[in-house]
Amino acid sequence: MQVNKGVVLFCLFLSLCFIQCSPPKGGIGKGNEMWHGRWQWEETRFVRRGGESITKPEDLGMEMEIELLSDGTMKVFHDKKLVKNYTYVVKQQMDFLLFEPKMDHEHTPGIETGILRCTKDSLEIVGGANDAGGNQLFRRIK
Repeated sequence: MQVNKGVVLFCLFLSLCFIQCSPPKGGIGKGNEMWHGRWQWEETRFVRRGGESITKPEDLGMEMEIELLSDGTMKVFHDKKLVKNYTYVVKQQMDFLLFEPKMDHEHTPGIETGILRCTKDSLEIVGGANDAGGNQLFRRIK
């Protein structure tokens, strides 16, 4: 039996992604998880029955950034100005990471609750299950 080297490399890479993104049991990590850092919002996709809508910073006339700190603090910035500090948790749910921001919803755009997918350069919160929210995409800025 011949093993495809591409498949083996892909499996190794995928394993490393899960190791780097996995929080310790019981909630957020205190270490160097991949989602820690400052992220710039690029778009939110709402997939609804009958179509999809996309909202981008230029549609709202403002930029949004979030900074996720290892102590569970989330700083939200609009046009580079601090709006407010909130908290968040990342929980292991089966094979997924669930991102839960603890915030009031007085500011638009808000931050979704959903499955967290991260790489070193991008962070996605998949919050669009059952028409419940949007899928937000961020890129790392530091």
